[in-house]
Amino acid sequence: MNKPKNVVLIMTDQQHFRTLGCHGVPEARTPNIDALATSGIDFQNHIVTNPVCSPSRASIITGLYPTEHGLWTNGCALPEHLDTIPKLLGRNGWQTAHFGKLHLVPIVSRIAPHPPYGFDTCEVSEGDQQLIDDDYFRWLRTTHPSVFVEYLTEMYSQGHAKGYKSKLPEALHPSTWVTDRAIDWLRDRRDPKKPFFLEASFFDPHHAFNPCEPYASAYDDIDVSAPVFDEASIATRPEHYRKHYEGCKGTTRDPEKMTAILKAYHAMVSHIDHCVGRLRESLDELGLTEDTVILFTSDHGELLGNHGLLWKGPYMLDDLLRVPLIVSAPGRMDAPVVTTELTSMVDLFATVGALAGCPEVPRQSGRSFINSDLELFPEGVRDDVLAEWEAPGAGPTSSLRCLRTRDLKLVHYGRSGEGEFYDLKNDPDEFFNKTSDDTLSAEQAALREMLNRHYLTYRPHCPSAGAW
Repeated sequence: MNKPKNVVLIMTDQQHFRTLGCHGVPEARTPNIDALATSGIDFQNHIVTNPVCSPSRASIITGLYPTEHGLWTNGCALPEHLDTIPKLLGRNGWQTAHFGKLHLVPIVSRIAPHPPYGFDTCEVSEGDQQLIDDDYFRWLRTTHPSVFVEYLTEMYSQGHAKGYKSKLPEALHPSTWVTDRAIDWLRDRRDPKKPFFLEASFFDPHHAFNPCEPYASAYDDIDVSAPVFDEASIATRPEHYRKHYEGCKGTTRDPEKMTAILKAYHAMVSHIDHCVGRLRESLDELGLTEDTVILFTSDHGELLGNHGLLWKGPYMLDDLLRVPLIVSAPGRMDAPVVTTELTSMVDLFATVGALAGCPEVPRQSGRSFINSDLELFPEGVRDDVLAEWEAPGAGPTSSLRCLRTRDLKLVHYGRSGEGEFYDLKNDPDEFFNKTSDDTLSAEQAALREMLNRHYLTYRPHCPSAGAW
């Protein structure tokens, strides 16, 4: 076995797959993230387990589906007895550190420090103005009190349905703070005799759509691609899609408003890209590059005006479920690799353990999609991936299950007669719900049988705090 590897997990929040230059997006300005792809493997069919933050993040850290780990919605707390990536690595000799968004307990109702869930060092920046007493906001309030007040006022007054340029200086921005703290830990606080697991977790490009300078103005003269839209498709979807569309269309179908949001969103990604570059430079300066594997991913996507919709929620579209995943091993890859095989968010637990070289990785729901020798799919490829949504009391959307293969997607509604079925091969943008198409009845039956093999009888057991 090779010697233990350092692992750096870089995670964004609410990032659409089509926001990177390496994914063929002409308006993207992401040279540092693109460089990760040129020195690694780009997984282009990576599917999350849930389309909102907390359940998805809990699946990453535990390797379990939401109805297994119990954190079924934003506003629940992940049980602290569960095994996690930092616990696994910690008991095998790795030092572990987290900087940035964690969101494994409710944000709005939290009054105590965030539980570390196994991290030796845990400094939190949740990013949302609803929580002003995390490590980042405490630092900003203490060191720059007037900027703290101005930033919160700006976020409250501008809202989440517009793109605008934040007045917050880059040096004081949460993305910069996460990067600064991670680099400080790498340089001055880690034990150089031990391998490490470092997580740098950014709140952006989650709404509000508010990039700081110089990234905001960098997109003033850049054309951005318009959202995909087919008005006829709205009538084929369940009612909650149509209700959300009616509430959003004043923004999403207004070209000027939507262009401002798209430019702001891409600018936020560009800021993160700069932070990724700083992290990579620090690894180089410290002589850690050869022994470090970098993973870049996001907790879920963003509707981003596509289909006339914005933000996130109980919508099992690939805009929310399919996110970037790049595994970079500089100096160890002869050529970049791109794969369209399916991977699931639950696979990250086993994969990080394998990449690090842990002698024993407990069997969770996931499987390793790459090992310490950079061998792809050592346990075989997936035929399907699963995503879940739980919201007891929410009527038709109180319980959803999504099964996706390479070419087909089935969404099962457990509390109503509604459903969704998409032919991804012929309709990659998911314009038309084919659940009533008799010509696809055999395909639907096959996916239902596959879905029935999953654990549909499990129910969430963590209480909700009533907020996120």
